[in-house]
Amino acid sequence: GTLTLYQRLQPCHGSSDNRGPLWSCSDALVDGLHRELLRPRGVSLRVAVSYTYRAHWDVRGFESERERRWWGPKIEAAREGIRVFAAAEKDGVTLDALNAEDWAFLVSLCDEDVARDYAAAFGRGGEVESRGCGVFTAPAVVHRRAMDAFVAAEIRRHSRASGPAANGPAT
Repeated sequence: GTLTLYQRLQPCHGSSDNRGPLWSCSDALVDGLHRELLRPRGVSLRVAVSYTYRAHWDVRGFESERERRWWGPKIEAAREGIRVFAAAEKDGVTLDALNAEDWAFLVSLCDEDVARDYAAAFGRGGEVESRGCGVFTAPAVVHRRAMDAFVAAEIRRHSRASGPAANGPAT
């Protein structure tokens, strides 16, 4: 089977200030969770994220050289974290953008009015207008679909490429 972890952001790889630059959530999930616990039991690991934090940033957008020097290594570390997952794919580990099935599952865990609203807004209720709680507006639907496509493209981009030259400037 497969264990799917749903995360708001891609796992860090020394790119977060939360636990210091040497901590890698990517390594902890791939090495600790998958290789040590799941794979010996025949279970693969899928990490589904709604946003690629920092990996898609381009330092050319920063105003000062100081900002570029500060953020550049963190951006490259985030990209390397994606490559950690890409390298582990042959072992049964994947990093994916959330897709329609993921969102449907996550919404199934919500209250009925949220589920009704989601079904109507995302075309599963037969009507475009929501009859639920009003959380999922037409602009929100367009934005979420675009964001999921963007995240999937960024994961593919940084999975295949290697280093800042291949991924756009980080430093």
